[in-house]
Amino acid sequence: MMNSSHVNGRSRSLGRCRRPFAIFAFGAADLRYRAHSSASPLACLLLLALAASCAGRAGGQTPSQPLSPTPPAAAGPAARTVEVTKVVTSLPTGTPRPTSTPTRTATPLPTPFALVGATPVEGRRGPGEGFESLGLASAGQQLLVLGRTADASWLLVCCVRNQPAWVQPAALTVTNSLSGAPAVTAPPLPSPTPTLSTTVQPTVTVTPEPEPTALPPFDIAQGPEFPWPVTSGMLTIMVKVYQGPASNECALGGYTLDVIRDGVDVSKPILSRGRMCQFDTTGPAAGNYEFNLKYEYANAGQAQWAIYLARPDGTRVSRITMFNTIGSNSQQLAMVISYFLAR
Repeated sequence: MMNSSHVNGRSRSLGRCRRPFAIFAFGAADLRYRAHSSASPLACLLLLALAASCAGRAGGQTPSQPLSPTPPAAAGPAARTVEVTKVVTSLPTGTPRPTSTPTRTATPLPTPFALVGATPVEGRRGPGEGFESLGLASAGQQLLVLGRTADASWLLVCCVRNQPAWVQPAALTVTNSLSGAPAVTAPPLPSPTPTLSTTVQPTVTVTPEPEPTALPPFDIAQGPEFPWPVTSGMLTIMVKVYQGPASNECALGGYTLDVIRDGVDVSKPILSRGRMCQFDTTGPAAGNYEFNLKYEYANAGQAQWAIYLARPDGTRVSRITMFNTIGSNSQQLAMVISYFLAR
């Protein structure tokens, strides 16, 4: 007979193994295992391993491999996928691709100016001697060059007698290049007036005798004289305009003296006086010359002069008198002249 304490100890050990492994299910075979009453703890472990192996075979499955751990995602901004669509536009066959050429902006040239020299320059309506004359540009006058002919033999300037005119550059001093003035197309020459030709019977032509040139109403009774020297540089002309015999001379009013300096009209609207037939005088120190019209021009300088008596409308009534001045200290700067109404 076994010792009761030994039997009780085995029972307690088997009880510890039986409780967790009392029943094992093996798939469809419904394998059941009941622990033997005499199994030891070591036997329980062997039975557990056997049961697990049998369960795998009974199910027809291969034990799954352990999963590898997934590496953690790298830190940083999330990756983005960008879809790029490339559009290709094909050019027509044979069509050259356009090319861009850089445009250069030309630097404008300075406007040319022309200075008239000592000789006045004649302005015309067109670049040629066949065009109408517009008058003279005076010495020292500055002209703006508006244009030119292609060969620059004529210049279009502003202004001669308050209007654009064509002049020749020979007597001009040009400032800045003439390339700054555009080439201007010349206006056409004025067409001559057509003459109608008719057939007529020949006739005897009588050539009339030429009529004598009419003499102006006034004669020069005295002068021109230059009785005293002048150092101020001012030209002074004492004019006596009268009618009647020497014993009964009477001053005539209403006439003017036209004065031309180097081809430029420098006249002044001064009329002769005729009140009560009396004259003014230069005084004894200057020779007691009588006059009723006085003309003055400051800074006369070196120039050529032409003078004549005229009516207020510009009609000349005497011969033309020419003289020269040669500087600021000259005896040619004080003149005396007398006009007598002869006809």
